[in-house]
This record gives sequence, structure tokens and C-alpha cells, in this order.
Amino acid sequence: MTEWQAQKTKQDVENKVLQLTHVKQVQRLSELMRKRNTDISLLEWTKDFPKGKYRLLYATVDHVSRNLKCNEPEEYVLWKYSLENICSEMEGDLPQKTWRWSEDDYSFWILVHTEDGSKEMVDTSCTTFAEKLRANVEAYTPFTVSIARSREFTELTTLTSNKDELLTYIKFRIIYGGNQVFSAESVKKWEVRQKGDHNNLVDNHIKKIIFSLGNRSIGKTRDEVTRFLEIIESLDSPKEIEYSLHSFGFQVIHYMVTHTQVHEGFAFIGEIAGLTRTMTNFSELKTCVLEWTEKILSLLKHREQATAYEPIEAAKQWVLNHLNENITIQKIADNVYLNPTYFCEYFKNQTGETVLDYVTRVRLEKARELLLVRDFKIYDIAEMVGYTDSKYFSKLFKRFYGETPSKYKEKYIVEHN
Repeated sequence: MTEWQAQKTKQDVENKVLQLTHVKQVQRLSELMRKRNTDISLLEWTKDFPKGKYRLLYATVDHVSRNLKCNEPEEYVLWKYSLENICSEMEGDLPQKTWRWSEDDYSFWILVHTEDGSKEMVDTSCTTFAEKLRANVEAYTPFTVSIARSREFTELTTLTSNKDELLTYIKFRIIYGGNQVFSAESVKKWEVRQKGDHNNLVDNHIKKIIFSLGNRSIGKTRDEVTRFLEIIESLDSPKEIEYSLHSFGFQVIHYMVTHTQVHEGFAFIGEIAGLTRTMTNFSELKTCVLEWTEKILSLLKHREQATAYEPIEAAKQWVLNHLNENITIQKIADNVYLNPTYFCEYFKNQTGETVLDYVTRVRLEKARELLLVRDFKIYDIAEMVGYTDSKYFSKLFKRFYGETPSKYKEKYIVEHN
């Protein structure tokens, strides 16, 4: 075998290893996104992914139920084949590394990674990719897709939280229509208003509601919302009422996202967007809007109370109190009223370690303590610190302390006798 042949064979082997690794990573990502409440201890595999910045994209076919009635099953087979080709070609043109997997027959996810580059450059690259993907699907298939784009994040342990956020962004097509790319910036579109005599009055009053939220004046907010409902009740057109109500809801959510870290507010978008479609009279609509407002005020109040103490210490204490239970990033973040992605970044900046590393460390430290001071079985200790798989627990223990739990205990006994 010549030197050139040997080099080529080596390169072929390395490429196959990379392909297999990529396939396995896609499987892991797909499994994680399909499950809810995956314990953080089972996310050690995320450390095998490259360090850097990530964006998540979610693409889904518009008007699925209508298209199902109008198109033959063979067309969906063609659609999936065409989509595969479109994505493969486009991903090849990206300077970033990508992973793609299906949510179902009509939607899929793309995870985009980059190591270098400014935030603006990466944002532009992902936005351009999403827009081209949307345009190509429209051009080369009988369908259109809506695409949601996440903000930048660095911890893959927050992937499911980003998933929930994107599923909320997609709801914007209820208002704006499909065949578009949605992101956090979509909320800002509500700052653009239709012109009209009533709209100026409505807009001004929504500003008063936002101002009262900024002043933390709960009573004033309630009064302003009541007055706002009186104003829109006098509008002539049901469509104008719907538009005004949507404008109110999205501006409130926009305030929550941009002026606090209460990103949970995204979950309320669907509620306010669907009210005019389900209510039969204005009295019923008014009651629902007031109830919606109370939920928002309660969420903001909890967030304000949470800032009265140190969130890092509160999070650490919560973890210590729940070591034997299912622990997720979402649960920890919810306990300190912070967005999961923001919380992970804040935690790492303040402590120097990731949330995953912290939870693993304190669990294994507690396991070591139980191992040395009590006569428990290994599988009992594993369960007592939150690991349902004793083999997986032993593997982590060895990685952390250099020995399996049983050998570690044997050495300790010998050294201290």
C-alpha cells in the first residue's frame, strides 16, 4: 500500500467515524426533544458536542389539516423527499455545523452550531438560512412552511426549554399568517399599528398599561386594563376589537420579555390570541381578559419576590433538597423564576461551572458520603442521589473519583484501618 493509499484509507475511516458520531448525536437530540422532564444526570452526553454558540430552528408545514384533504398521500412522500434534498444542499452551504431530525411527518428541527463570529454575524447567517429554506420549500414543493428561530444559547441542557419557546413562536402565524420566519423579534412587530381614529386611543391606553407595569403598580394596572376594555367595547368592527386585544396581549408579553427575565410569559400568547375566536359575547371576553391579566400580574409578582434573594444560592439549596428526585434545568429555573437559558448562563458566569456539572458534583459528593459512613448497597445509594441506573452511576463515580464505588470504599477502609 502506497503512502497516498494509506492516507486515503485513514481519511475514509475518520470520515466514517465522524458520520457515525453525527448519526448518534442526532438520535440523542431526537430522543431528548421527544421526552419531558429528562433528569439532568442523563445529559452528560451533551458534553461531547462542540463548545460554542447554538441556535435552534423549528420548521412546520402550514395548514396541515387542509392540505391533507387536498393532496394525495403520494404528494407527502414527494414532499419529504424534496425537503430532504433542500435541507441537505442548504446545510452544505452553511459555514456552521448542523444537526437535523424530524418532529413528525410535517415538522422538523435543525440545531446550528458556530464557534466563532459576532452575535450579529451568526444571527444574520441563521436568519438568512431560515428565509432561504422557507423560500425553497415554497418554490419546490406544493406546501409552505413556518419557521421559528431561537435566540443564542450555549448549554444544550436547555434544549427542551428552547423547544417550548419555539413552539410558542409558531403560534404567531395565527396572527401574521404562515410562510414566515418567527423569532423573539416578532413580538416587536406589534409596535406597528394600523391607522385609524380608534387605534390611536387604543394605542395610547396600552402604553398606560405598560407604564403601570413598569411602576409595579398592580392596582393601577387593573384600573387601566378595565378602562382599555371599555374603550375597545366601543369599537365598531369585531376585527378591530380582535386586533386591539392582540396588540394589548403582545405588548404586555413584549414588556415581560424585554424588561424582566419572565420568559414564561410566552406561554400566555396562545391564550390571548384565541380569545376572540372562542368567546360568544363581550361580557365573557372581558372576564377572560381580566383573568389573563391577573395571571400576568401574579407571574410578575413572583419574579419580583425572587429578586429579593440571591437566585444562585436559592437554586443550589433547591438542588440539595431534591437530590433523590428528578431534577431538570426547567425545574431549577422555575424555582428561582428565571428563564432556563438565561439562568444557565448566569449560573456559569457566577460560579464558574455549568448547572449540569454542579448537580453531578453534589450528587456524587453525597453518594461518597453515604458510601463511607453507612452500609448501603450501591444501587440503593444510586437511587438516594437521583440515579435510576446503578451502572451509569458507577461510571460517573469512577470518572469523578477515579475508582468504582465498591473499589473506592475498599481502599478507604484499608487506608483508615
